[in-house]
Amino acid sequence: MTRGWVSKNIDETPRGEPATAIMGHHRGKAQEVIKEFKGALALDGCLLAGGAGGERYDIARYEPLKTWSA
Repeated sequence: MTRGWVSKNIDETPRGEPATAIMGHHRGKAQEVIKEFKGALALDGCLLAGGAGGERYDIARYEPLKTWSA
């Protein structure tokens, strides 16, 4: 999602490859959490926390672009 937003706002076409390894890692971790916490009240919170970690990764990748473009 961020990749498209950045490229659209600087009027450029995205290049490179998506970080499939990171996406696969997050999917695998989510499956582990779902299996471990199935039926527990903490399941939603654990999944949200895991998703927040993925967002931090995106922010870390795009923060330099914002700085360099200023």
